[in-house]
Amino acid sequence: MQKKWKFWGALAALGVLTAHANMSTAMESASMLHGMLLNPIVAILEAALITLLWRVRFPYALLTMLGANYLSFFIGYLLNRPLSRAVGYPFYTLFGDATWYWSVALPLALLLAIGVMYGLTVLVETALARLVSHSWRDALRRMALVNGVSAIGMLGYYLYWSDFDFLRLPKEPNAEFVQTAPATIYFVDLQGRLCTVSPQGGEVTVIDESRGRIVEGISRQVVRSAEIYRVVDEQWALLLRSHGMEITFKTPYPPSDLRQPKPLAERAFAIYPDWREEPSPYKVQPTRLDGIIVSKDDQELFRIRMNLPHDVDPGQEDGFFIATNPNVLPGDYVVYEFGCRVMITHLPTRRTAKLADGYAPITMRRIKE
Repeated sequence: MQKKWKFWGALAALGVLTAHANMSTAMESASMLHGMLLNPIVAILEAALITLLWRVRFPYALLTMLGANYLSFFIGYLLNRPLSRAVGYPFYTLFGDATWYWSVALPLALLLAIGVMYGLTVLVETALARLVSHSWRDALRRMALVNGVSAIGMLGYYLYWSDFDFLRLPKEPNAEFVQTAPATIYFVDLQGRLCTVSPQGGEVTVIDESRGRIVEGISRQVVRSAEIYRVVDEQWALLLRSHGMEITFKTPYPPSDLRQPKPLAERAFAIYPDWREEPSPYKVQPTRLDGIIVSKDDQELFRIRMNLPHDVDPGQEDGFFIATNPNVLPGDYVVYEFGCRVMITHLPTRRTAKLADGYAPITMRRIKE
């Protein structure tokens, strides 16, 4: 009977972990597995190391390390984001617009955040390790050594859950390489204002100074009281009076999709504008947790996504850089949001540039002045 309950208990735990992994980011799942399964294993190994090096009785060492590991885990869980943001924000502020931000500044910020969290772990666990040590100095020295050994394994564990796909895209200092039909990109800037920018980058124009909630997403950008809809050749057209232009949505992209504010999970799957007039082998598929999948002739080429162990960039959420709202332009260019930035990537060459800081871009073609 006892074995039967153990079996069903293990099966239920596996089901919970699987469901959590399917509904959460990779770092959230990694953290959950760390807390539920890895903490006891790490505590046993650390207790064995303490027993071997300092002749401490194993039961005392094990109880101490179990308590220390769970205490540092929960404190680290609470302080991870604010500490990581504090460490990473200077890098973002000083070097966020540089092409080498992604390959140099961001990894440096990540390494510094890892060091800060290691130091915090050592200090927290030293407080409990003092129970089986003769002095604070001995306890600090032992915890630094023991956590240094376990930290190597945990670093490998979290790097296994990480995704660095976005780092592999060649970054350009500007979007001058873009050669596509004239278009206007509407997006919400970091202050919540409605703005436009060209696919070639350059100056950002603010067309609505009123600040709205970012969560309104797509709907706020194109549904305003000064705008009207009409049907043109069985396609929906939208007249932006304040901007003096008319834009059209290719079917199926009706205004009903734009009028309703959508949360992030739904916006990621929204039908997106594809303005290509010629057939193309390149396809773009937005997903909720796997970023934007780019394929050619139904074969996956690459993904636009990134997952890191610490939120050192303002565009991260639980380690995940949100990649959503793709818009495809003639010439196989895709405009999208990536971590509170409006980006553009040339699908055949993967050349990538930042257009502006902001959210939820919609790219629209000019059809009439």
